[in-house]
Amino acid sequence: MIAAGLAFAGDDAKPVVGPGATKDDVIKAYGWPNGQSQSGAKEILSYAQGEVILENGRVDRVNFSPNVPWQAPKPRPAPATASTRKVAEPAVDYWLTDFHQAESEAERRHARILALFTGSDWSPASQQFHTDVEYQPDFVNAFAGSFVFLKLDFPRGNPVPAKISDENIALRDRYDVTTYPTLLILSADGDLLARADLTKSVAGESFRERVIAAVRDAEIAAGDMPAVGHPAAPPPAIAPTIAAPVAPPPAVPKPTEPRPFGRSPAAPAILTAVQMVVLALMIGALVVAFVLWRLWKQPKRNAGNVEEHAERIDAAAGGLPVRSEICGWTHEKLRAVLAELAEFDSYFVTQRPAGSEIDLELRRTGDTAPRVLVCCAPGAQGSVGPKPLRELFGTMAAEGAELGWFVSPVGFTADAHSYAAAHRIVLVGLDGLHNLMREVPPVSLPAILART
Repeated sequence: MIAAGLAFAGDDAKPVVGPGATKDDVIKAYGWPNGQSQSGAKEILSYAQGEVILENGRVDRVNFSPNVPWQAPKPRPAPATASTRKVAEPAVDYWLTDFHQAESEAERRHARILALFTGSDWSPASQQFHTDVEYQPDFVNAFAGSFVFLKLDFPRGNPVPAKISDENIALRDRYDVTTYPTLLILSADGDLLARADLTKSVAGESFRERVIAAVRDAEIAAGDMPAVGHPAAPPPAIAPTIAAPVAPPPAVPKPTEPRPFGRSPAAPAILTAVQMVVLALMIGALVVAFVLWRLWKQPKRNAGNVEEHAERIDAAAGGLPVRSEICGWTHEKLRAVLAELAEFDSYFVTQRPAGSEIDLELRRTGDTAPRVLVCCAPGAQGSVGPKPLRELFGTMAAEGAELGWFVSPVGFTADAHSYAAAHRIVLVGLDGLHNLMREVPPVSLPAILART
């Protein structure tokens, strides 16, 4: 007998799960999900084809894309044992935790910094990175010669020294990090060179292989290191390993030809060359003048329209709303979008009444006080200064909230950034909103935006 909501379709007997089926029916049909999240009575199971949404333990709807190849069901994971619960860490920890120490080491080695932003005790993806990637020989040996490893942790249960916590929060805001884990490539001076895109998913590749490929792509995007001095030897490799890359020999500057003084036998030839250069410059100036005259005669383009057109192309490629669209959202629309995105991240969301100083409160299971208080400022309000942030922090202190989020697609003033960095407030601008939307499967994002 077939369970309610479970059937088979087509000659290849692909399972079809419909409304009313149980979670066990879904897992029997499609295998173990790639990800799970829960908010109240709603539970979301994520698969390569899309997602299955359950309400009170029963399937409410299935959002699968017909364009994604059917994946083989993933088996249910075996229960954790004593041998699998702890990652075997090397005697020497390659991951520094102090940003200034990482800068000094990168300058000494003439290397770059690979910065990991992680939530070690609450983020499933961060915990997978710690288990499958962080200390694994093929990852460490691939990049130890090129980078200084820096880990910036944001735990919620394990205490962190106040100095380190404040510095990590300031760095998170400086580089606009909103998802965990995030990998950034920084220069020895702390300049952001590239972000590793950990969202790319290729069938058949393990999580570690995808991370390694993403870091290599980011290396290419960051460009070549300038050859300066003699690089120090990289940290020793973890055995058994592939040997760590050998540092290239220092670049030897090409000797400069001495510049002669006075006339030489080649002077007549030099004078002829100078005359040719002058003639070429005159012709070039005439050509430039003609081109400028033609451009002046043509109708002038609106640079803003060109920029927005390029942005629309980029956003359309990722399925995201563009700047002008988000900046045109009303206050109600903006906070409704944030509520949906927070629910997708497994927060329990409560919307405060319209007109309140706080728009949303976010909680996790077992929280007795709000974990995050959220304020939203629509694009019509312009850039946000420190005053509304001080009001948010006062409410955080009164209600015992750990963090505050202030959302403004237009952005924030420099004073607002300084205040937020010192008061546990995360500033979410346009890039931050786009990053939150990228966490949602592409097949689900239009439905989320439509429901709001």
